[in-house]
Amino acid sequence: MADKLDKARIKEVQKLFRQTEKNIASVRNTKVQLQEDIKRVYSQVQNAAAMERLRAIPVDELAQEKNGIRIAILKNAGITNIAQLVGMNKSRLIAINGIGLDSASKIIRIVETLRLETVKHCHVKIDPEDRSKESSVLVLSVCALLMAEPAFAEADRLEREYGEMLRRSVELVEPMTSSFQWLFTRSGKKKDLTAVYMKMEDLVMLGVPEKAADLWRRLHSFLTEVTVEQAWEHFEKNAASYYAYIEQQGSSNAG
Repeated sequence: MADKLDKARIKEVQKLFRQTEKNIASVRNTKVQLQEDIKRVYSQVQNAAAMERLRAIPVDELAQEKNGIRIAILKNAGITNIAQLVGMNKSRLIAINGIGLDSASKIIRIVETLRLETVKHCHVKIDPEDRSKESSVLVLSVCALLMAEPAFAEADRLEREYGEMLRRSVELVEPMTSSFQWLFTRSGKKKDLTAVYMKMEDLVMLGVPEKAADLWRRLHSFLTEVTVEQAWEHFEKNAASYYAYIEQQGSSNAG
């Protein structure tokens, strides 16, 4: 029976399965990319807010621990607030006349501690009346995640139920596409491979490839067509959901 299978059809089903796997992966990878975009922009906005706060903290804060850091030397070098010291390495600090290696190490440690503590307490706020580039990216990304959640959930289901078979079966039935290989395949193996192929056809009949293609087509279309203005309108109607998601991603990023 296996010898009479249509090898051209088998190749067609293999191609269909490869595309199905790709479509499912594309949907799932899109979710990951959107989440990464949110984390990246959240971090940018949070760090910018932290720097604003650090600019308001005088450099005198370094002397709170009575650690021997000579504040007057830093002020003479034009450094008046903590933000100016963020990112400075030892080489730049010891280039300041009067700052030694030990003091430089202490400064870096204290400044980094202050920066991290400040970042931790900076929460990202989104104001529809003040639409910055960063906040618009956040709103657009969260809008896509919230509105496309059913598509992401369906892609996850398809991966759980059919992902392994999609990957394995394509390679397993490869001998069936070559008359020469099939000729030298033992009868028991032919029976097993034929069974695998028939399961592949069953999935085609169930419409799994069509579902995956439709998922990716609809998601791609939505991401292409949704505008920043539409995302902001959706935000204003669902602000609580947006803030919850953004804070969740931000906490994940901090962790």
